[in-house]
Amino acid sequence: LLKINNLTVINLPDTKELANIAERGFNISCTIQDGQIMVGHDGGTLDITPVILKEPSTY
Repeated sequence: LLKINNLTVINLPDTKELANIAERGFNISCTIQDGQIMVGHDGGTLDITPVILKEPSTY
């Protein structure tokens, strides 16, 4: 992966919480702002802070 210059790799650490809100026919909305991800669902919201594992190279 280090050889691919235009690749960004992001880890979403709260995947268990995302799995907990998943159900058949559910609706979600997603907002990405200032490095934060906010997932809205019928039961409330889930805030996720992504972890950047690799950013694109500029060379």
